[in-house]
Amino acid sequence: MSFATSFIKLPGLSNQVDISDFEDLLELFPTPCLLIDSQSWRIRAANDKATTLTLFSFDELAALDIHQLLPDLQNHTSVSHNKSELIIEQITLIKRDQTQQSIHFHLHPLYSRRKWLIAEITPSETIYLKQVENQRHSQIWQILSAWELAYQANDLQTMLDSILVAVHDLTGASSLAIYHADGKEFILNRLAQFGSANHFPEKLPFEELVHLRTTFLWKKGTPPASTLQQIASNTEISILLSEPIGEGNATTGLLILAGSEDLYPDLQPDHIHTMAQLIGATLEKHFQSQTIQSSLEKTTRQVFTFQKLYERIKEGAIFLTHDQRIINLNSQTELTLGYTNQEAHGLHLGKILVSDRNLNSIMKLVEQGTSAGKIDRVRLFHRSGNSFIAEIEIFPINYQGTFLGSLIIIRNKDEEEATKANIKLLEQKAFLGEFHRDFSHEVRNPINNIYFGLQVMERNLPAEHANQDTIARIKQDLDRMAKLMDTILSFSKITHQEMIAINLGDLVQRVLFQFSPKCEQWNIKQHIQIDPDLPEIRGNRHSLEQVFINLIDNAIKVMKDTGGMLAVKIQKTSTEGKEDVIEASITDSGLGIPGEEKPHIFHPFHSTSENGTGLGLVISKKIIDMHKGSIDFESFLGGTIFHVRLPIYKSIP
Repeated sequence: MSFATSFIKLPGLSNQVDISDFEDLLELFPTPCLLIDSQSWRIRAANDKATTLTLFSFDELAALDIHQLLPDLQNHTSVSHNKSELIIEQITLIKRDQTQQSIHFHLHPLYSRRKWLIAEITPSETIYLKQVENQRHSQIWQILSAWELAYQANDLQTMLDSILVAVHDLTGASSLAIYHADGKEFILNRLAQFGSANHFPEKLPFEELVHLRTTFLWKKGTPPASTLQQIASNTEISILLSEPIGEGNATTGLLILAGSEDLYPDLQPDHIHTMAQLIGATLEKHFQSQTIQSSLEKTTRQVFTFQKLYERIKEGAIFLTHDQRIINLNSQTELTLGYTNQEAHGLHLGKILVSDRNLNSIMKLVEQGTSAGKIDRVRLFHRSGNSFIAEIEIFPINYQGTFLGSLIIIRNKDEEEATKANIKLLEQKAFLGEFHRDFSHEVRNPINNIYFGLQVMERNLPAEHANQDTIARIKQDLDRMAKLMDTILSFSKITHQEMIAINLGDLVQRVLFQFSPKCEQWNIKQHIQIDPDLPEIRGNRHSLEQVFINLIDNAIKVMKDTGGMLAVKIQKTSTEGKEDVIEASITDSGLGIPGEEKPHIFHPFHSTSENGTGLGLVISKKIIDMHKGSIDFESFLGGTIFHVRLPIYKSIP
């Protein structure tokens, strides 16, 4: 211990000082101290610690010269001449029994009383132990800081590994391990280790917690009382300390320290206990965080699933607070009422749900009870002012007996009724299809009979008979009626027929070949352009031949009187946003389709030809639709182009 000069001045003393006053003051110092006369270097007073160290009594010390205690002090000339402060780190002290001890010597001159010197004579071992203690305290603080950083780590393994390093530095143990109880499998799992991996198994029986439920210090030579101690007895381990993690009956694991030498001597039992408690708190924090994280992930998944279902339900849905403030609208409600979720949030329900009826009464009933309220038919108004018929259901949301809010479901009955009307229309069309088929069959028989009768009459009458012209006109009308019946029957028979791979270019060329005589007869030139590397399509050959026979026949007929050009182009092409298709274009150089006729060109029984049935293009469109293709046209003064597009074979599912 060193003393600054300002703390040892005695301003209240006169020049004649009683030695007993110094003796009382010396007893206040924590180290062995001597009062020395600076003139004679004789010892004039000492405290009890000095007598204990030197083995001399007070009177014996008072008769000695300081050099008798410290012979080597003669080598330090500054003591003899300067009478200044002097520190000697190590010097030999001669005790009364002539034994020697190394000490630390610190000489303090009393500047206000220059006659006197105070000498501290502290054993070097005491100084060393004090330094070790200070270093130990500093090390402990550094380790605790490292522990704190480890405690903040997110990864459990990193956290525990860092903690074991800190425990090693605190205790001196060469091998450490942390075990944690698995309540499901009733086993102890090793979570972390430091040092040799052979000392501690990965798993221990659950009974180990019973055997080591208190702090247990085992040393080699002692009979083992547990599995760990049995393992240690067969290794170089000479000491094994186990500390339970947790309190009382709530023990959740073990902290194990082992080594071939003793642990640090200043290590106390409560230090180990505190470490185990800190590890327990660390594990508890981790597993609680893990549980919270798992619960949060589960809740997040549930919310995500609910949100997806909420957005995809066909009905409108509105979540309300207990005072009918809007929390959320789904996308269907946005479409139904015309308000976005962002606009509606926080508004009172009455601001967006406008009805021809008062909804407050049913809302109050829902708030008071646990049953849902329902209104079968109510007229609601869209933001634009348009109205629609809807069905409303209101469900209360209660938690532990407290009303939190409600969920409103809105079903647009207009759409439902429109769907029902469409279904009814489809049913009627199906009935008409069957009726047309039956009607065609029934009419064909009388037509055939009449036609046969006319043929008999025609043969029995002379060629120049006046009724021959009448019979010819009737037969022509019967032919037209039979053709109409065949068309109606064909229209009703179009279904998913047998599909095969077809080269559309070859199919159209065969159809064109059939019309070659007519083209020559009516002075119609053909221009054919077909891609030689055309991919195949998948279709029904007979149905597709019927489509192109109809289109080419129509094109030729419009040029019958004037002649012209029939152009056919078949190629692979792309449509925007879709896969590649095969496109067939049929172009004529006729007068074009009048503007007022264009919207009705694919309607049944609508024909621009005098003798047409009005079903050819309707049947063609139905066949192309069946093949998942498309047909359209463009017409202008001087010609018409029909475009047929069919999927390539590989793109058909």
